[in-house]
Amino acid sequence: MLRDHLTSSSVLLVQGVLKNIIQPKLPVRCFIAAEVSADAREKISEIMCAAGQVGLKVVGKELLHITIKFLGDLDEKEVDNCWNAVDRCAGAKIPVTLSGGGAFPNPNKARVIFVNAVSPELAQLAKCIYAGTLAYGDDKGFLGHLTVARAKGRPVDATGLIEKLGAIQSEEIIEKITLKKSTLTSMGPNYEDIYVKNLG
Repeated sequence: MLRDHLTSSSVLLVQGVLKNIIQPKLPVRCFIAAEVSADAREKISEIMCAAGQVGLKVVGKELLHITIKFLGDLDEKEVDNCWNAVDRCAGAKIPVTLSGGGAFPNPNKARVIFVNAVSPELAQLAKCIYAGTLAYGDDKGFLGHLTVARAKGRPVDATGLIEKLGAIQSEEIIEKITLKKSTLTSMGPNYEDIYVKNLG
């Protein structure tokens, strides 16, 4: 009986292992991002917390980044293809100016609130990455910004908050480009680095 039990358990274990090996990995939601400094994230977070804007879901400071391109759902091979494009395009560290805030579609009826990220060099990098990843994700083009909050439901009047974000004026150096996996949860998105490129 014990021998039969062990044999049965072993078969189930092997079947489980084979299932994990054979079963194709599900596509993952991905985007390419430029990372800003911890000091910049801290300052933005302090302003957002002090503002206390009603009707907004504030982005946690550990999640703040500059999105270069949203790629959508990718399988493993497609992730590698996109990262090869990043690796070809990215090289030197990139200066960027964080300067004030804005909103989509407009400050009076805002759904997304952001901090401007101005950098000709980053825009050029984004152009190169878009050219190398035409088959994937959106084709909206690059607009340098860090999303800091989103409306929970209806659009909000964010004019006061954007005025407070005007206090943000800093020169940053982008030292890292990442390709991230985004997992949407009831508590908000979770991000996980799949690939990291340290700029020289």
